Amino acid sequence: MIEMVGLHALRAHQFNESTVRRRNCTLNLVREDVDQKSRSILERAMESEHDSSCWRRVASEVTAAGRSRVDVINAVHEHCGISLLRAHRIAFGYTLKEVSDSLKTILREHGTPSDGPAHQRVSSWEKGLDIPTSHYMDALCELYRTRPDRLGFGRDYSKADVGMARRRFLRAAAVGTIVATHPSKTEKTDGERCEDSDQVTVEKLEELVHRRGYRMYISDPADFVSSCVADIAAAQRLLLTDRSSDAQRRAHRVVARNAGFVANRLTDVADAPDTVNWWRIAVQAARRAEDTSTEAWILGHFADAHSCFGQSLASGLGLAQSAQGVERSRLSSAAVFGYLAEAGVQARLGRSREAIDAVRQADRMWSALPSTAKVEDGVRLPEYLLRWHQSNALTVIGRHQWANTLRRRAMELPLSVKDDDGRTLLVLDQAASLFHAGELDRACWTVKHAWNKLPVPFRTGQVPRTTSRLMARISPADASTREVCDLRDFLFAQGVHPFISVQA
Repeated sequence: MIEMVGLHALRAHQFNESTVRRRNCTLNLVREDVDQKSRSILERAMESEHDSSCWRRVASEVTAAGRSRVDVINAVHEHCGISLLRAHRIAFGYTLKEVSDSLKTILREHGTPSDGPAHQRVSSWEKGLDIPTSHYMDALCELYRTRPDRLGFGRDYSKADVGMARRRFLRAAAVGTIVATHPSKTEKTDGERCEDSDQVTVEKLEELVHRRGYRMYISDPADFVSSCVADIAAAQRLLLTDRSSDAQRRAHRVVARNAGFVANRLTDVADAPDTVNWWRIAVQAARRAEDTSTEAWILGHFADAHSCFGQSLASGLGLAQSAQGVERSRLSSAAVFGYLAEAGVQARLGRSREAIDAVRQADRMWSALPSTAKVEDGVRLPEYLLRWHQSNALTVIGRHQWANTLRRRAMELPLSVKDDDGRTLLVLDQAASLFHAGELDRACWTVKHAWNKLPVPFRTGQVPRTTSRLMARISPADASTREVCDLRDFLFAQGVHPFISVQA
């Protein structure tokens, strides 16, 4: 058995030559084009990882379960990561050309002369590259018998729903709309925001971003993101007013750290496309700050986002290996996290040996880190995050005995109690181990218990995605049992769309 805890310290000079060559090669490739990749990497993956056969399978399974067309639309949207507009077309069974022809017919019936949109234009609406004009929007609503917000255009403000308000805020933050409208004086929400931006200094912003890191995993996501975005706006104003090279680098570092925090939180509670702009902002700001330590931290967590969403894994592997090599001259927590991110990616690529190697390497390197590199400041690597990522990767590849030991250790640590999202994901991994062992009663109870204790802000994003994947891996024989059928109904009632595998 591999000894996962307390392995001997590993010095930087012990890395073998082939590992160093691999890092350098990957680093050169990733550094040259990461700006373009970070802009579109997850967006491209939305289609490459979940193609039309996946859409049809999900729609067929939800329909076969006797659910409504609205359930089908939501299931395809959430599981496959496609837009609501495209999910409507899939649920109705239309092709792009059929939608184009139908819109032309509807406009003619309305007395609006039009040749109708080309199917390429309809596709651009579905991908979020363009927005339909008012007469096309009205025709789309008639075609799908719905309203604009349910097609993904605008929001429904008719209900004072706290959960929806949080999601609206996070989605707005994800596209950066709040930055442009940041007021000069803002309300405090988590005690970590500048009160008067007219008097803000780079020193004050550095102090705030340092303190905020300690709250990343324990603050309400909406409040946390709000504070980060507000201080990014303040740093951007400083960039316009203080042109000294030192002030410029420090302000860019503030932007990089805050953007990285936003991207991390959105990875937990939002969808993949919502994080793309923030990762791009963080990478670019770190480079403008000439801060390799922050850059390595961002690249490692960007790689981990690929694992979380299960998308564009090859590119995620390149980013993880780049994070390992950015600071070649010294051992750092960012390099260790690069190996943890690699373990997650390799596990999801089905490469068990490589995932185990990365888990072991991270363990040895972490043991060699000084205590100052293990604090819970959102940037460095405390033991809780080490054990969390190790146990998760080992669960994915089916090494449940090792995973269970590490997971128990993670859940004993103080940060586990405060990290609602992370702890719930650990519990879902525990349920996966129970399903693997054939303990259906305990596994189903564990999933229900985790959801019943989950705070509202975390009932979107990673937890429902992980739950859906967990249910999809249940064997066909187990899927027909009373326990699993009851769990599936329970999850549907929570707004989760669990997909039971129909393949052996």
